[in-house]
Amino acid sequence: MNDPSAIVARLEKLERDNLRLKAGLVAALLLLTSIPLVGAVLPVQVPDVIKARQFVVVDERSTVQVGMSAGGVGFFDTKENVIRGAWMGADGITYCDDNGICRVGITANGINYADETGLIRAAMGAIDPRVDVFTGIEARYPAMFMLWDADGNVTWRALP
Repeated sequence: MNDPSAIVARLEKLERDNLRLKAGLVAALLLLTSIPLVGAVLPVQVPDVIKARQFVVVDERSTVQVGMSAGGVGFFDTKENVIRGAWMGADGITYCDDNGICRVGITANGINYADETGLIRAAMGAIDPRVDVFTGIEARYPAMFMLWDADGNVTWRALP
């Protein structure tokens, strides 16, 4: 084992292995640093269609603030169950107060206003549908206007 040529041969083999290890590490580092650069160069692909049952916007405490679903778009309070603000759906637009009482509604039939208890107090639009005696088709008259008192009795109406 004291042969100098054997020791030199082992040192040369050790140096070759060390050189291969260094080259392998440099190649691995180059590969790892090039992956993010390739991702930055690739164009961002935008999907043509996004499918979901609903979308929600949450605040920093993960409380739902705004929701959009097949039922419509609306704002929610801190309990996430009482609608406040505007709610827009297939049947029209509704405004609800902070207590969850829907106060104003705009639909294809007209506009309704409710008091703080939710009782409709004023309405304008197709309130009183009438069936045409000649055609048998229900006709709605958009010029109607009605007012109700707190007991639900009509206090004033303007009909065509």
